[in-house]
Amino acid sequence: METVIEDNNNNLPIMRPSPSGLARPPALL
Repeated sequence: METVIEDNNNNLPIMRPSPSGLARPPALL
């Protein structure tokens, strides 16, 4: 389950403003 949460965070960086999202720009978008 931990892996799923990490994947979701990377996929939806806008929904959850985390430090990881800011450090890694939305390459998928």
